[in-house]
Amino acid sequence: MLQWWESDRRADLDGRVRQKASTSDLLFDVATVIAHVSSAVTLLPGDLIRTGTPTGTGTGHEREMPPRSTTQVISVIRGIGELRNAVMRPGSQ
Repeated sequence: MLQWWESDRRADLDGRVRQKASTSDLLFDVATVIAHVSSAVTLLPGDLIRTGTPTGTGTGHEREMPPRSTTQVISVIRGIGELRNAVMRPGSQ
């Protein structure tokens, strides 16, 4: 059985997979990352530690386009859930 700290993670932009990797591919294991961050700040329930992906930022895909104000970013961690964010231009609420 896969544990939450060994999960696959994915980042989609407008429904297209831009990043996909496993937490087991990170340079440091999840416990080490949490220990390091918590030595500097107090972590509370619901806090997120964003590490990026071990495979990079999606370079090598088709021509990179900057996000538009309508771009939907979905971060998924299998077994935990997903976080959806809409890109907004500064001052456009």
